[in-house]
Amino acid sequence: MGHSRKCLDQIGANYNDGGIIGQYGCHSGQNQQWLPAYSSGYYQFNVRHSGKNMDVLNGSYSNAAQLIQYYAHGGDNQQFSLDETTAPCADADDDGFCTTYDCNDNDPDIYPGAPIYCESSVDRNCNSVDDYEECYGY
Repeated sequence: MGHSRKCLDQIGANYNDGGIIGQYGCHSGQNQQWLPAYSSGYYQFNVRHSGKNMDVLNGSYSNAAQLIQYYAHGGDNQQFSLDETTAPCADADDDGFCTTYDCNDNDPDIYPGAPIYCESSVDRNCNSVDDYEECYGY
């Protein structure tokens, strides 16, 4: 998600109808992999791990309605449109993180949430602690 740099996630990776959908740190698990299907101007999104569709709980029309996973039935509350809201951000090193979020936009191995390398004295995950200190505490 552009504003938070988090991913759309079926929270807890459960297989039950009603499993909550929200934003979560990106990890590429199958509960963050969404298979879109386009038909008649709308998309349905099926979460890969469970095979269930993204669904607006109880077909609500309210602001802040809860998104859940539910068996694929193709109802109106499982159909979504996509609209462009802002221009893409600048990303000099093409690591998928905007310059405003990336603590070193000249190195594609350094970005928020990047894996750390214990023998490195570089802060690869942008948490203001170098990797060696993060691993060994000094």
